[in-house]
Amino acid sequence: MLGIVDGLPRGWTLQELIAPKSVDFYDTNWSFMGNKTALVALLSGITRISQEVLTDPLRRDELSVARKMSWAARRQTTRIEDTAYCLLGIFKVNMPLLYGEGTRAFVRLQEEILKETDGHSLFACEAPSRPYSILQSNDFISVLAESPIDFMHTANAVPYPSSPSSQPCAMTSRGLRIDVLLYDETTAVIE
Repeated sequence: MLGIVDGLPRGWTLQELIAPKSVDFYDTNWSFMGNKTALVALLSGITRISQEVLTDPLRRDELSVARKMSWAARRQTTRIEDTAYCLLGIFKVNMPLLYGEGTRAFVRLQEEILKETDGHSLFACEAPSRPYSILQSNDFISVLAESPIDFMHTANAVPYPSSPSSQPCAMTSRGLRIDVLLYDETTAVIE
């Protein structure tokens, strides 16, 4: 089973693992090791993708943005831009591939996700890629993550459902426009 583990951290294998209904696994000598259905528990344990999503790819549409981002948190890509580009199919978004833009690709991906969904769990990221201890008082901190690693521990973040009268969130020339419900812990009231 070591051959399976070796290939799974690659960024592009995320789509290759989820999208097809059937995937066969072979070792380096081309000996059959099993298929996705037979290995689903092992694959789920390694990738942190639920068995339900691995067996039914359409179930991913029911999950939060943060959960899907967490799948990519431990993945490795050769090019920095591929950390974003390998997630396009997972989020069903399109954007031009601009190699050379670096981490800006991941920011653009999040902006495209915002255009397609009200998935406020996108803002539930932590910031291990930019430790606060090195920030200066005048540094700008974006509400968008710099890397999928910022979602490593936010897989269980679930946004509160949007009100039917609320406007969808959007990135504008002035920044983020968003309507959110606030929860007051002291009174247990949603405002």
